[in-house]
Amino acid sequence: LDPELALSYINKGLLEIILKNTKGALKLFKNALELVEKDKNNDIIMLNIAMCQLYLNNYNETIRSLNHLKEDSAKKFQALGSAYYYIERYEEAIEAYSWATILQRQPKTFLNLALAQNRLNLKQDAAKSFSKAKKLDPEATMPREPLLPRFRTVPYSQDEL
Repeated sequence: LDPELALSYINKGLLEIILKNTKGALKLFKNALELVEKDKNNDIIMLNIAMCQLYLNNYNETIRSLNHLKEDSAKKFQALGSAYYYIERYEEAIEAYSWATILQRQPKTFLNLALAQNRLNLKQDAAKSFSKAKKLDPEATMPREPLLPRFRTVPYSQDEL
């Protein structure tokens, strides 16, 4: 076990994301996971692994990774909603996006919620979600696909692990 080496793998993984090397980042995040105590809260590493899986279109792996997180966050539920959306499990996508909107009111999450609601022909609900997005961001427009959560671009510190 080497938390300092794990931290360097995590931050190098973030750099690989910036360089658009998601597969390389995934490998680094998995290496980091092997270097930390299994019973500790490894949500930072698991969230980054899940995000890589999402960006690599490995939606079932994304869901599995996110379900290992101990803490709830808006980013977790945004990613979970997108994974469910892409495997056409729209009810679960709506539930995940709804949780994300409770935890953090972001226009893109309301837009994603509206997309999933439209897929189930819930037109009034979708219109309400779109309206909430427009209130938060008057420039918001309806996307064709879910807007994916973004990776962190600032390195992590040892205190955060």
